[in-house]
Amino acid sequence: MTRARDLAAGTFEQATGGVLKLETSDTTVTDGSVLGKIEFKAPDEASGTDAILVGAAIEAVAEGTFAADNNATELVFKTGASAAADAKMTLTSGGNLGIGTSSPSSPLQIQSSNNQIRLVDSQNTSMYCVIETISDAGLSFNADVGNAAASSRIQFNVDNNEKMRIDSSGAVTMPHQPAFSCKLSENQGSLAPSNTHTILFVEIFDQNADFASNAFTAPVTGKYQLQTNLYINSMDDATAFYQLMLVTSNRTYYAIIDPRAFDSDPAQCSLQISVLADMDANDTASVNLQLGGGGSTQSSIYLNSNFSGYLVA
Repeated sequence: MTRARDLAAGTFEQATGGVLKLETSDTTVTDGSVLGKIEFKAPDEASGTDAILVGAAIEAVAEGTFAADNNATELVFKTGASAAADAKMTLTSGGNLGIGTSSPSSPLQIQSSNNQIRLVDSQNTSMYCVIETISDAGLSFNADVGNAAASSRIQFNVDNNEKMRIDSSGAVTMPHQPAFSCKLSENQGSLAPSNTHTILFVEIFDQNADFASNAFTAPVTGKYQLQTNLYINSMDDATAFYQLMLVTSNRTYYAIIDPRAFDSDPAQCSLQISVLADMDANDTASVNLQLGGGGSTQSSIYLNSNFSGYLVA
């Protein structure tokens, strides 16, 4: 164990290693007062001029007037290139670190004159940045610039799963963005008049697993583009109407035809609905076909009918 002399108090204190103390004799420390400074320079450099100026420095600077209950101090790191060293990085008394700014307002604040921040690996090929919350929810941002342009991409991960990617062509893909497309697995027949029939769809794809039991369930509140097309066979001109219904939790959208206007039974007819629907989280959307009274049970829905949708905003 060694002893380090406290020159200010004239006493000795215990220490486990060497202690270097930089002290000010100022009896009234105010904002901007330098408590201590370490400077690095080459005063004997033969080139003179800029070569003999301070090349780098570390300063302890008061952030305000000192008082019995306040000694707020920041560390200022200075470097120079073709002039005397000036501030490049500041660590405040509150623990905020600023690079390119002397007054960081967050734990880490980086400011650049060209608005660029670059992290490069030893091969100068990629950038990888991770931001994690205390609860480990996690958010990571990856930009793999690569050696081959074809493999370059910017990738956004949440909870260690890719949620969005921008490739070198500028195409944006979001593998978990709600989107689905459905069709009939077979003709749905025996549509009785004076009844409402639920259309029995099966998935072509369901990107976020939101479609089940003939209905789409909105995973989040937003605006959803929904569209459906029913191909109806063997309509009965004695039936009062055929009404397509796109039913959501907030409202129902309609398309209707009255086959009684025809001279005979229409062989085929197509009804469509396309709408930008407002949906709350857990709202559902499904497709029904309602038949009016009259006529016989002869109509069917052809398997090329479809129902699809995706989250817009």
